[in-house]
This record gives sequence, C-alpha cells and structure tokens, in this order.
Amino acid sequence: MFTASFWMPFSPRWLVMKGRYDEALAVLKRIHGGLHHDDTFYEREFHQIKAQIELDKEERLGLEDIFLKPSYRKRVLLVINFFLFQQLTGIIPLQNYQVFIYQICGFDAVMSLVLIGICGTMVCIAVACMSPWFDRIGRRSSIFLAYSFIIPGALLIVIMWARFEAGGSKDLGVAKGIIFGMFFLVWGYGGILNTFAPCVSSPLSWT
Repeated sequence: MFTASFWMPFSPRWLVMKGRYDEALAVLKRIHGGLHHDDTFYEREFHQIKAQIELDKEERLGLEDIFLKPSYRKRVLLVINFFLFQQLTGIIPLQNYQVFIYQICGFDAVMSLVLIGICGTMVCIAVACMSPWFDRIGRRSSIFLAYSFIIPGALLIVIMWARFEAGGSKDLGVAKGIIFGMFFLVWGYGGILNTFAPCVSSPLSWT
C-alpha cells in the first residue's frame, strides 16, 4: 500500500478547491474515460464539483449546517445508516472469530489458518474483480448485487449450522456447507460493500 500510494492521484475535489482545474479534469478523465457512452461525462462531473464548491463558499456553510439543512441532513443519515446496517450483516463475527468457527466445524488448527488465508485472498480478488464495474452498472445496482450474495450466504450459514448442531456437530459435509456459505457471503460483502462504502457519500447522484 505504501509503495502504491506514490501513484495514487489527488482527489478531484481537492484539486478543484486548490484551483488546479486541469489536473482535476485529468484525474476525472482517468476515472471515467471510456466507461460511458457520453465522453463528456467526466467534464460534467468536473463542472458539478466546481459549482458545488463555489456554492459552499458563497453560502459559508459550517458544521452545524450538515444537520440543519434538510438536503445535507438526508445525505448524512444515508451514510450513517449504510455503515450501520453494513455491520449488521454479521460480517464482524465471521471475520473476527472465523478461526474458532473453523475449529468448531471440525478443522484442525493448521487448516483453520489456511482457510483464513484463503478468505483474505478471496476478498482481495473480489475487490479487484468488482471495483472496475461500479461506474458501469451504477451504485444502486451494485448494492443489490451485494444482497444477492449476502442474503443467500447468511441463510445457508444459519440452515447448515442448525443441521450441524442437530447432528451432534459431527457431520463434516454440513460443516463444509457452513464454510461455503461464509465464503459466499464474504465475497458479496468484501468485493462489493467494502468497495462500495468509500463511494456512498459521493456528490454524484445514485444511478
């Protein structure tokens, strides 16, 4: 991450705030160039960012305006609720206690560590696979795509775990079903929601 940071572009909004318009346009073109049927999409986003910054300066908005102005308050509540319900998917116990879950399912300590490594690698692959598609399919479609992994994965985990306990926690086949459900859920969460989260408060409207 440290090495790649040297190639990370400046935020277009920050560049516009500093009056570095050509650089901001260049960054936006790199982000959106060729992804839309209309090649002027990145130019329109640039003008939108510039207009918003100029409006903010004219209105001299402060921190209190985030909560007092209805349109801003709606955005803040949207972001807060998104991150709140993101954590209610059950991802925290799966991530933090997965080594214990693997051992309860009958895997030894070595295999449990291997599965943790596979899970982490899978998340990185998922992010790399999904991130280029956000501007193509839109953010609204992206989050529903995440649901298509998270909901079936969560249901599979719950059903398989109930069967696993009912069978005396000895059926390794059912345990493998639990692990598959975990990986299926994590693919949707890690590959889509983790990539989606930094974009959720963008000034652009959802598509």
